[in-house]
Amino acid sequence: MCCIDLFCIDCGKLCLLGIGKHARLFFWWWWVKSSPAYELDIFTTEENREIEILRFNSWRSFDSNDDDLNDMQDSLMPNFQAPYENFESNIGLMNSYRKVLNTQLSSWLGQSELDLSLNPKNKTLFSRGELSLLNEYQQVIVDDTLYHFFGTKYAIVAADYSTIADYIRDNPNSTTIPTGMQTMAWWVLGATPGCTLWKKEGKKALETTDKKIWVSCGIRSFTVYCKFLAEIESFHKKNGKWKSYKTDLTSYLTGDAYNIDCEYEAAIGMDYKSDKKSSLQANSTIWGTSSVGSSYRAMNGNSVAGSFSFYSSTDGYILQW
Repeated sequence: MCCIDLFCIDCGKLCLLGIGKHARLFFWWWWVKSSPAYELDIFTTEENREIEILRFNSWRSFDSNDDDLNDMQDSLMPNFQAPYENFESNIGLMNSYRKVLNTQLSSWLGQSELDLSLNPKNKTLFSRGELSLLNEYQQVIVDDTLYHFFGTKYAIVAADYSTIADYIRDNPNSTTIPTGMQTMAWWVLGATPGCTLWKKEGKKALETTDKKIWVSCGIRSFTVYCKFLAEIESFHKKNGKWKSYKTDLTSYLTGDAYNIDCEYEAAIGMDYKSDKKSSLQANSTIWGTSSVGSSYRAMNGNSVAGSFSFYSSTDGYILQW
């Protein structure tokens, strides 16, 4: 088992268990999971400071011309993911979900007609540095429990990692665990008729022959914390090829959190982001549990709301299923 010290103080160690398809990261405590991801993103910001300075200069030189800015970045070919690659190499994780997602995104963007509903990012509620903390099947071990994540639910495996984890991986559409395994594993389903704790949905906000905008809202809720998000993504077709495209975007998150009985608990902390990016996410986190001891949830069509602006236009979306 390979281990390294975590970036944060008193966080213990981060370890790699197994090899090949059974390689999974192990954390000592639940809250540790978000710390290395946060630190990775900070390192990425530092690593990319030079391109950010060039981007600022480009705004002055090109008078905020989006095409020139994107062309300049293409010519420089900066590796924004270098810190993630270095982290994975140091820990020995050769099968990160970041690699899987990159391959899927490249294949998807290579299509002549881009279907935004098939964006591989729609299948995960993780992003940025978090993708380097999951293996290729979106699995991670916390204490003595393995978590296996999907786009609309996740599985909890408390024992016999290899056998049950393989079953869950090979049966992603299943909603039950076979008899004999039910004491060691169970599903946490996302969408229910009223409220959910694991869901991400979106819609097309703009679709032309060469420009597309996708907006989405989501929730991911565990026992100890719940994260709400509103995200906007921009794509542009040039020389017959689709690519992520930097332009002026804004994302504004509002909404409410509910308990297991689908009763109102608290307002989501509002978050607003505005920048010249290819994707932009506003998010808010609630720590702890609801008044009845359950994880926080989102209500269908009446809970997580995003307001977005792009290309001098505005649109909104409310999480629904």
